[in-house]
Amino acid sequence: MVLLVGALFLATTSAIIDLAIVANGGKENASTLMTDLSDLFEIYGEGNLTSLFSTGILLIAGLLLLMISAFAHQNKMDSCRQWLVLGLIFILLSIDESVSLHERLGTIGANLLNIEDPTVANYMWLIPGGIFALLVAIGYTRFIINLPKRTEYLVIIAGATFVAGAVLVEIVEGVIASLYSFDSPLIRVSAQIEESLELLGVIVLIYALLDYLAQQLPNVSVTLILGEDPLVELNRQDAEK
Repeated sequence: MVLLVGALFLATTSAIIDLAIVANGGKENASTLMTDLSDLFEIYGEGNLTSLFSTGILLIAGLLLLMISAFAHQNKMDSCRQWLVLGLIFILLSIDESVSLHERLGTIGANLLNIEDPTVANYMWLIPGGIFALLVAIGYTRFIINLPKRTEYLVIIAGATFVAGAVLVEIVEGVIASLYSFDSPLIRVSAQIEESLELLGVIVLIYALLDYLAQQLPNVSVTLILGEDPLVELNRQDAEK
């Protein structure tokens, strides 16, 4: 719930600031204060509060997946490798979010292929990214079906929501950029939707993983804490108490 409230706050704040900037004729006409607030809260920005929040929740999801993999390995469950691979994927997604790795690789690919169109260069990662997402979905179909029903539904919802934002909405964003420009208000709207769906998808996944831990490991308490304490605290309780 805390993560959801945080995501809603950041998304809403970013949307309000964007609307104010558009109403005043764009960022070039905005006041210094409004520009600074936009840089701080911009949901599709880099190195700001929203980017840090997104990086953090992706890391939490990755660590939870690795935690489940470790318990599965301890109990000699066949699913330990699947959990491990998912955990590593989300750790990489967290790194990608913090340094915009996919966009940088897209630019490198465009330079190697002598593609000068900035729109194509910025969105060309969508082709390998979409293929990778499809392969993961196909490869994990049986694994997901074998999960407890509630976890299965939550994971499907989380995955569909995340991919809808990360791939489908970004495709629409690329079309808008090619028809108009990167400065179009429609780009800002689509980017808001894209990032909000990604945040929501990861938060639903975190809930699904915590719920799965509660079902499968009743003697393990997992608590999310925001503040000066660690983000994830695992406390194995004595089964005899």
